[in-house]
Amino acid sequence: GPSVLVLAVFVLLQIFKLLSLLITNKMAENILIIPFQLAVFVLPAVLYFLSVCITVHLEAKKEGLDITCETGPHYLVLDDSCLQENARFKMNPPLRSAEDRKALVEGVCDGTIDMIATDHAPHHLDEKRVEFHIAASGISGFETAFCISNTKLVKDGFMTLSQLIEKMSA
Repeated sequence: GPSVLVLAVFVLLQIFKLLSLLITNKMAENILIIPFQLAVFVLPAVLYFLSVCITVHLEAKKEGLDITCETGPHYLVLDDSCLQENARFKMNPPLRSAEDRKALVEGVCDGTIDMIATDHAPHHLDEKRVEFHIAASGISGFETAFCISNTKLVKDGFMTLSQLIEKMSA
């Protein structure tokens, strides 16, 4: 019954978590999504992805799984090349490739991504101006969310202001 399936998904998740320790973060995210996709496929459940930053989440939704997802404005304009500068853009989940960023913009515009939300996690400059591996993870989101989204999505011609307001107030 359903309880056996829940247990199976839980066990799979634990196995995938252990495997993820051996591989890169992006690979781990790609692998860790599998048990969740299985759960949505076999159980009457809706999956909600927070802070989508890689294309595997979008692909799962496009395959027809009952998934709701959001991304932050910073994932629409920044990519992993920004991490060369300093820890100012260190966040969790981390910034991904330019290709992932472009796919997120497309996902917001075509409706695959349901909403734009902030993961407001600001830190004092002293917590960011340190070696990357010990820097605090997070970025200011609330104050910049509309400006970033309006500039990238509306002014660059991807959507109308009304569509942006809908995405940000979903």
